[in-house]
Amino acid sequence: MTLGRVLSLALLIRVALLTAVWLPAGDTRVFLAPDSPQYLGPATRLAKEGRYWNERGPEIFRPPGFAVVLLPGLWIGQAAVGGVALQLMLGLGATALVFAIGGHLGGRAVAAAAGVWFAIEPLQWVLGARLLSETACTFCVAAALAFALDWLRTARRLSLLGAALAAAAASYVRPIAYLLGPALVLMALALAPDAHRTERRRHAVLALLLWATCLSAWHVRNGLATGYWGFSTQLDRVIAFWIPAGVESARGERSYTEARAELRAREQRPGFETPDNLARLRREGLKALADGPVEYAGVYFRGMARTLLNPGALGLLGLFGTPEAHMDGLGRQVTDQGIVRTLGGVLVSRPLVVLTFAALGLYLLAQLCLASLGLWRGDRETRGARLLTAAVAVYFLLLSGGPSGESRFRHPMTPSLCALAGAGVAALRSRRA
Repeated sequence: MTLGRVLSLALLIRVALLTAVWLPAGDTRVFLAPDSPQYLGPATRLAKEGRYWNERGPEIFRPPGFAVVLLPGLWIGQAAVGGVALQLMLGLGATALVFAIGGHLGGRAVAAAAGVWFAIEPLQWVLGARLLSETACTFCVAAALAFALDWLRTARRLSLLGAALAAAAASYVRPIAYLLGPALVLMALALAPDAHRTERRRHAVLALLLWATCLSAWHVRNGLATGYWGFSTQLDRVIAFWIPAGVESARGERSYTEARAELRAREQRPGFETPDNLARLRREGLKALADGPVEYAGVYFRGMARTLLNPGALGLLGLFGTPEAHMDGLGRQVTDQGIVRTLGGVLVSRPLVVLTFAALGLYLLAQLCLASLGLWRGDRETRGARLLTAAVAVYFLLLSGGPSGESRFRHPMTPSLCALAGAGVAALRSRRA
């Protein structure tokens, strides 16, 4: 299958889904998710006033990467439509990049299979139909990986610089990608062929300097504007909220939902994002971790498992306003009650959720099995490329744990998983031949 046909398939699926979601409602607000207003507020001020602020002052929780994606829609007065349309184009761009990544893993056959897997990936078209930052972040991640793989093969300096720049852009969209740049550059350097080793080291140094320069600009902006010199307060909130609530729920002292709700109430108090208050909350969160490392480790690894294995049934049903999709806090319910008890209750009360879960689960199981096959079955020439591709998925998986782990956190892993699944398909075909 050619790239044109793969892109046509991706376009057909996405347009059909967007149409099916919009027509029954007749309202573009159907494309908004619960988190969308938190992106739209600072983006609107950026469009109108030229400054990236929320209602309390300079925005230091979410960097401005996704706000830039929202600007064209805001300028034309159609934030939801403009944002989703741009996400559609970014999704198609990511599909082309996954096609290219597949080519690095084994040629045209792998590229075509990888592109098809990405085109039909449910997380891609479900989250692409919501005004959320996942699609933009995944596009940047796919670009970074494609550039890094090209450098691995050709030793072109511009390719590694492009990887560093794309990784930095991903960080501005979602701070979870903050360390992707150095991780990708150093892993690529370790896996590179021995030829031109000195030259490759120089490339790596330049790439790391470019990455650091790009991100330091936002550190400086935050420091000058608020006195907070970090890149984003998201890590501070994870330490302050997720860790103590996760430890308390693991000990059975109270549910994760109750503990986190009480802690989140602090967020509404004046002065929450002052450097002194954030430092105090970090100390409290780290103390909770020190008091219960074993308990939180269990919570964290279960969150990683949910991220990897939850097929995202509720996200798909929620697009169509299906009543069964309104099961707020299902991930937190799993944290509090365990997966067996939670699924037992869902099976009785929400059979449509179970059927959708099973269908998407079969797809995910096939993808993961083929990705594992593609990682381990291949020629020696593509071994470094396969390992680097897998390393990007592992990076995001390792950072996706905790009590709030869910399927949307798997989104930036999908370029790697689909590319490796394409390699797995090619491996199966070669065995049959």
